[in-house]
Amino acid sequence: AEKSPGKWQEAVQLLKARSVDLRNAYSEVKRAEGQWRVALAQALTTINVNGTGSHLLISPSTGIVSGGVFVQSADTMAVSASLVQPLVNVGTWHNIGTARQEEDVARLSVEEVKRSITTTVANNVVAVVVAERVAELNRIGLKSALERLTLAEKRFELGTQTALDVARARQDVDAARATLVQGDESLRRSREALGLSLGDDAPVGVRHDVDINGLADSLTALCAPLESVAQRPDQLVARGRVAVAQRRHDNVWLQFLPTLNMASNFNSTFNNAPNSPVTVWNIQGILSVPLWEGGARYGNLRATEAQVEVSAMNAEGARRNAVNEIRQARRA
Repeated sequence: AEKSPGKWQEAVQLLKARSVDLRNAYSEVKRAEGQWRVALAQALTTINVNGTGSHLLISPSTGIVSGGVFVQSADTMAVSASLVQPLVNVGTWHNIGTARQEEDVARLSVEEVKRSITTTVANNVVAVVVAERVAELNRIGLKSALERLTLAEKRFELGTQTALDVARARQDVDAARATLVQGDESLRRSREALGLSLGDDAPVGVRHDVDINGLADSLTALCAPLESVAQRPDQLVARGRVAVAQRRHDNVWLQFLPTLNMASNFNSTFNNAPNSPVTVWNIQGILSVPLWEGGARYGNLRATEAQVEVSAMNAEGARRNAVNEIRQARRA
């Protein structure tokens, strides 16, 4: 039995609950949030604590003579802690902004997916209704063709029509049957397409009491009209991806800059020697100047530059498609 949502709102709720594309879009937002946190961590303090313990097994009698007294030193314990705080790292700070912008683009992609799948479902609902009406008309047409054939055959028996008239009537019946079969297949495919758009692998029909006239009002409530095509979510996403690609290209340039970190290390060693424990604590500044790493940065520059060009062309293609979609929608 085919499923049939009773109202357009029910179809929208079913769509949001089962749409694979929408779930993927939300997953991309989650991934972008995680990537932003990873980028932020590169600018925060890193603290590590290590503890070690050792016991000599090969020469357990080995020791240290202190004041003529043999002291056993087989067991040793050590505790160390390190702290690193980036002070100057322009590339890391820039990466944080890039990750935040990627997160914004991911959120815009969710809105674009909502718009896209809602439009698809609306078109499929209308297609099912139209296919049902066409299938009904095809049955009426076949019934009329059969009635004309019967009438032509009776008139032929009475001698008021020729065999040619009967042959034409039979051709009309054959054409009506073929049209009926094609219309039924189109109806089945329309219902299957509606089912897929609603996240179901079974055909989904449309109940006869569904208010199709209210469909436009519902879509207007869900999708507010925009002043220009540039404000559509897909256009915002396309331009956002261009900006992200440009920032990634800038990130590579910033890898040529030196970095400055502050580091502090604490070490304490414990054993059964008289001078134990031995504790050392230092603080240091680390200036790192990248000179040559085999040319990887130059290769990344070319790759990111190409990605900027690809993103720009994709944005232009998305703009052209949007203009064409609006033109076709107005004609429809």
